[in-house]
Amino acid sequence: MFTINITTKVDPKITSEWLLWQKEVHIPALMETGCFSSYRFHQLLEQDESDGKIFVLQLMAASKESHQNFINEYEMTLKNQVIVKWGEKSFEFRSLLQNID
Repeated sequence: MFTINITTKVDPKITSEWLLWQKEVHIPALMETGCFSSYRFHQLLEQDESDGKIFVLQLMAASKESHQNFINEYEMTLKNQVIVKWGEKSFEFRSLLQNID
């Protein structure tokens, strides 16, 4: 199992709207790719929130191939949607994790 971990800092002025968009538009679009079996969505706590709240989206992929398919087929389109919608009001970085049982 592999996890794509997306950590995003969101401008305080757009947090409510951004959260709603994530839940109603972006996360469903990610799941509709068929590359992920499940997801978890968190808010990072005990952080300085003066310049924005931090959220973590974890997308679980059954295999490295599923992750690679996401990158090849969907990642740029979905990433560009985030950039067009939020510009510099949100900043994200991604990492790939391999689950160890």
